[in-house]
Amino acid sequence: MKLLGHHVNTAALIHEVEQHPAIWNTAVEEYEDIVERKNAWLAVIMKFIPQFNNKPLAEKNETVAVIRKKWKAIRSCYARELQKKRKENSGSGARRRRQYIYFEDLSFLGTVSKQTTSRMNEEVETDASLENEENYEMGLEVQKEDKKAKKINYNQSTKKTHEDDALTQVLENTEDLIHEVEKHPVIWNTAMKENKNKFERRNAWRAPF
Repeated sequence: MKLLGHHVNTAALIHEVEQHPAIWNTAVEEYEDIVERKNAWLAVIMKFIPQFNNKPLAEKNETVAVIRKKWKAIRSCYARELQKKRKENSGSGARRRRQYIYFEDLSFLGTVSKQTTSRMNEEVETDASLENEENYEMGLEVQKEDKKAKKINYNQSTKKTHEDDALTQVLENTEDLIHEVEKHPVIWNTAMKENKNKFERRNAWRAPF
């Protein structure tokens, strides 16, 4: 199985899952703890993708979904094979055939006390619910990032608008100033003798605009 540029060997996946009973062993306390199960899946995934935590949220979400889907397919095959073997042992369906290639690798699933095919199917449904919950949590994180980005863009846009308004106001005030200064040649017309008189210029500047 290739996963976003990473190859995940089926036998290796089975081996890694076996090392984390919180994923499959209904007899252990950790199995009932959603956080423990989530951490167990994280440990499995990081065996194949060491940089998993550095991936974008969308890619992480897809990775979790693909690997869990693969595991559910593997376990379903085991459950069907187990059911066939029980029928064969009862004499109701005995015939020569090849067994599921990973049946022996998955024998640890049969070590759980009173673990039936229906119970394993229930676990598959539980995993699906847990996966949906994690996807929802990741979705919330994506939404938070989107909202944060939108807020930043809004603040930048608002700041830009305020700056534009301020610049417009300055330009308008500048135009008014030019217009008023034009009314008092003593300020700017060096040809006038009053322009040489600093008192005259000061009075011109003090004139109400």
